[in-house]
Amino acid sequence: YVLQHGLSLKAEHQYKVDLQKSLVNLGNKQDDFLKTIILAPFDGTVVSVGVKKNDVLSAQDYSSKGTIQIVDTTAVKFEGLVDEIDILKVKTGQKATITVDAIPNKVFTGIVSFISPYGEAGTSNVVKFAVTIQLDPTDIELKGGLTATADIAIETVDNVVLVPLRAISSTAQGVFVTVIDETTGQTEKREVTLGRQNLQFAEVLSGLEEGERVVMEVKITGAPVVQGFPRPSGR
Repeated sequence: YVLQHGLSLKAEHQYKVDLQKSLVNLGNKQDDFLKTIILAPFDGTVVSVGVKKNDVLSAQDYSSKGTIQIVDTTAVKFEGLVDEIDILKVKTGQKATITVDAIPNKVFTGIVSFISPYGEAGTSNVVKFAVTIQLDPTDIELKGGLTATADIAIETVDNVVLVPLRAISSTAQGVFVTVIDETTGQTEKREVTLGRQNLQFAEVLSGLEEGERVVMEVKITGAPVVQGFPRPSGR
């Protein structure tokens, strides 16, 4: 009887050990099951799925396989590169205009939301910095991966006269434009003082008035001239 009682105690202890192991295993399985439920951090559209049903993923798989990609089409961002020569002029909050190659007649607007704190050398060892522009809401659906170009307004000035860069000629004697007389149609070479400029226009501080016509290109004798007009601008 004593021996049987000892065996009974041992069996009961083993049952308890086995039960505890089973409970732990059940908890692990329940935890694994909960991990099969993937919740997106934001609303969006699923654009790619890198796994299939019954796949078992490790923590490394989550980062390397790109389990599911979701795009929020209501919050479109433009990501581009800015040359190191210009990067110090770019600040978060600056306004920008964006043109998309696939939609040539539409200009989108946005605000600089991120500037990378470090640059990377690209072709010809030119260092460039990544810049992100948050686009303003639009009723046109844009797709990820489209090629676009952004112009960032690094400074805004009001009530200034602009002249096309193509109308400007610089010599050792100064900076000049060729002005067309409205009455006679004759041309006059006139010295001007310039201020700020972008890739297309220069600010005229003196020497020209709004509405005067200027020659934008010098043509050979007998060919028509290309005319331009100084104009006011907010940029």
